Amino acid sequence: MKQSVRYISGILFLIVYVVLIYVVNRGNASFQAVSAGNYVSGVVVSVIEDNTEPDYEYSEGLRLGSQKLKIKMTGGKHKGEIHEVTNSLSALYNVYAKEGTKVMLLVTEQTNGSYNVSVYSYDRTGILGAFVLVFFIAMCVIGGKKGIKAVAGLVFTVLSIMCILVPLAARGYDVTGIAIVFVIIVTIVVFMIIDGIKFKTAAAMVSTIGGVLFAGLTSIIVEKYGHLSGYNMEAAENLMLISSQNVIRIRGLLTACILIAALGAVMDVAMSISSAVCEVYEADKRQTFIKLFKSGMNVGRDAMGTMANTLILAFAGSSLNLLLLVFSYGIPFYRFLNTDQIAIEILQAVGGSLGIISAVPIAAAVVSGLLCWKKTT
Repeated sequence: MKQSVRYISGILFLIVYVVLIYVVNRGNASFQAVSAGNYVSGVVVSVIEDNTEPDYEYSEGLRLGSQKLKIKMTGGKHKGEIHEVTNSLSALYNVYAKEGTKVMLLVTEQTNGSYNVSVYSYDRTGILGAFVLVFFIAMCVIGGKKGIKAVAGLVFTVLSIMCILVPLAARGYDVTGIAIVFVIIVTIVVFMIIDGIKFKTAAAMVSTIGGVLFAGLTSIIVEKYGHLSGYNMEAAENLMLISSQNVIRIRGLLTACILIAALGAVMDVAMSISSAVCEVYEADKRQTFIKLFKSGMNVGRDAMGTMANTLILAFAGSSLNLLLLVFSYGIPFYRFLNTDQIAIEILQAVGGSLGIISAVPIAAAVVSGLLCWKKTT
């Protein structure tokens, strides 16, 4: 009976979720295009001329110069057409093509009906798709049933970001509020997919939501007094241009980014603590609340150090180019610390770490309390 109820509830939730995605995205076609052209796939039929040479002095052997290519369009309304295209290669825009190379093309339409075709980038769809497929297969083979559930949770999270959170933010809804709702819903759904309704998942849900919201709250305070917002982030200028046609609330984007970035690490720590305390309880059900809480805190302290380090290293890795640039120019530490991007990176790293730290005692206390309550009922 319980299993039937779970299946029916799951099917109903899936139906509601699909309907929600449809409702949120049905108006996307009405958004005014801000792109300079259309992007389609293509393949190099032949190389007519190759006037490139490797540059070892400044760009570590990258080929610089120009090529004349014969390219067949494999997508878009001009699919099947063949064009001769001049492909210019520099150190920053370097798409060196050979016969059979798959590329992304920029098609710029003119008012008189003609159009220009240029090489924009490599077409990496195939290799990236294969890479993701290998990841999913590895999760399912090594993780077994749990791995399949983890893949389902990951798919739900990605769909929620791309098909609900981003479209709503693009329509001008409060992005911070959307991110908070996103954190709560994703936390509950993913934990239920992975482990169902249990004491440990309930504790992990509560501590994850509490930890992430604490990270968001502390970040909001720092944003206010540190004069930081979404306007200080990369691509803010482009978003402002888009906002002239489709109103986007840019100011709250920074808080939303912190909430979303902290979610994964906090979920990991919360579940680790909840699972560990449940195992301790199953080994000896005479354990008191204090002993269970101490066990959870001991596990949490170990996980806290490594996960906080992971967050900080992740944010540092994303800014490595900037760090090298700062070092190369000999920028003073005081100026370096007060640049917008570095201040934001510090805020994100420390904010996410605070989320992990706050989730540890919450998870230990909630799961210990639930297990002791279970013992008395």
